[in-house]
Amino acid sequence: MTFCLYEPIPTHIGSENSLRKYVFALYKGMQEFLEWQTLARLAPHHSIMTKTSETSGDNDLNKRNRSMGKVLDAICASGHRGGTAGLNVDVRNSTDVNEALGVTLCIIPADTDAGVRQAELANPRSIPVLEYTPDSAVDYWNNVTTYAKSHESDTAPCLFGVVPAENIDHLLASQKTALGNDDDEERASRIDIPLFAYVTDLETLEELFERRERGEVQGFILRGTTLVAPAMVTWHRYVSKQKHPSLHPRPFIGVEGSTQDLLGLMKSTEEPDLNVDTLIFTDSPKPETADRIHALHLQRMNIQQEAKLLENPFARPGAKKVRIAIVNVQGGTREDAAALLKACEGIEFLDIQVFLVENAAQLASVRAHAIVLGGGWHGKQHKLQEDLGINAVIETLMRENCHLCALCAGAIQARQNDNLMDEVKSEGCDPRTALGIGAYKVTNNALNHPQNLHVALHAGGPGDPASAILENVPFSNGPIFVGIDEQKMDIIARLVADLRASDIDEDAAGEVVGVQVKQCEGHPDPVRLMAAFHDAYIFTLFLREIEMYQLRLQHKKSEIERRLQCRDQELEHIRQSNSQQPQTPGMDSLESNMGAVSDTDPAADGTPKV
Repeated sequence: MTFCLYEPIPTHIGSENSLRKYVFALYKGMQEFLEWQTLARLAPHHSIMTKTSETSGDNDLNKRNRSMGKVLDAICASGHRGGTAGLNVDVRNSTDVNEALGVTLCIIPADTDAGVRQAELANPRSIPVLEYTPDSAVDYWNNVTTYAKSHESDTAPCLFGVVPAENIDHLLASQKTALGNDDDEERASRIDIPLFAYVTDLETLEELFERRERGEVQGFILRGTTLVAPAMVTWHRYVSKQKHPSLHPRPFIGVEGSTQDLLGLMKSTEEPDLNVDTLIFTDSPKPETADRIHALHLQRMNIQQEAKLLENPFARPGAKKVRIAIVNVQGGTREDAAALLKACEGIEFLDIQVFLVENAAQLASVRAHAIVLGGGWHGKQHKLQEDLGINAVIETLMRENCHLCALCAGAIQARQNDNLMDEVKSEGCDPRTALGIGAYKVTNNALNHPQNLHVALHAGGPGDPASAILENVPFSNGPIFVGIDEQKMDIIARLVADLRASDIDEDAAGEVVGVQVKQCEGHPDPVRLMAAFHDAYIFTLFLREIEMYQLRLQHKKSEIERRLQCRDQELEHIRQSNSQQPQTPGMDSLESNMGAVSDTDPAADGTPKV
């Protein structure tokens, strides 16, 4: 079944009513084809259930999706070019220092006082990162289990682990011991937390990258600033061996050191393209030093004026070119970019170009047709976007009908701001961060584990949307959507509450985790999706919707051209009919006599002409 997106409308369609019927039939056929292709593209990534089936019980799929969730957890805490920080649990900095450094991690060493550790785990200030050693194994797993149970129903961030690289195997073995013979998937997911590895020996780093690919570890903390440059060299050597390097995003890499060492690294001219994610401080930075590090970070973010174009293995030369800019200031951008590129594999009618942008000049230079706001920490993202001038460019692009895909933290940014009289207000959000693109509110940090979703396969246009159920979609401290204005928004994803529901709207008890700005029927309105999860599905849907947009746009243009053609044909027919009608006798002589009368000549009856 093949459709040409730019096929001209046949000339034998004469009436406007016939034209509408033709366009609608072609549109519906394309819609059904794209929905079928969407299911085909999702099959390798998800177990797709029917409305009456039980869950598939695919353990390999469950493990793979849980592993992806841990990767997203880790990368969403990261910065870009040293833009986020981790502090020791004993450090008590002011809010201003924490905001300047972009603190996302709180490191809890294995030798931390038990009272300090328990106090932090009870009321975490940021993501707690608990160190594992062979001597602390029992206490470690007890703390992991207790943390999961005590924060199951609140909005606290999930717990991370960190282990010296040489003890990874010991941790994995002790994790199996902690689980015993229990096949409880829910319990397994509770203690299977994201894991960083402390790195001191670069000779083993390439092997550690392989372990990351296998899901054994999700990120790395280099113990010393002198390791940064050779670590980046090792990564580039490793990724260059992959078939499609752009589909293998770099993992989280932080660097640990004293304030002076980290300040020296940020000031270093020997590393102009420093791309370490997070600075892990072993002491307490002073306010003026924190401000200086933040200024150096912004300086580094503004070095490059041209956006980075990623290699797309699934480019379609000759097709309609669509430029997509991913805002790359903090969080899960690299994973989002790889997922977007993978989703291009099934896109036949568009040539997708994906750019990473990290300042206003880069975003403006791309002349983007679409923007992606990815996962991360919405408050830190919004502040950096403001400092780098990106928000002003986003506002301009939104007014110019640019497409938008906003995920997790990006979806939190895209929400409406709270007003005093609103019955439903956002929870757990910085009130200064609402862009006002979608008519909804959110509850932040509501979802941490893989969930079954009821999803729409197409959200706009004529006809009822088809839907499917996807199993174990990973979430990373994702929000749920509340206070949705359904006059302006379509619901495109819910948590599964009723497998018997024949349509996503019938599954009304499920929490909403995806919405789309409504598109008026017959009008090529831009595609604007917001979702609480990063997944191949949401990018597949986003690109499919852009394909549908191009179809509507093209046939809107064709419809106008056809109407103009019909009008020209009708005028020509009238002219030909008039030219074939016989002239009235004496008309030529009368017209010649009338034409001979001037403004100054008297009328026939002798009266002066007025």
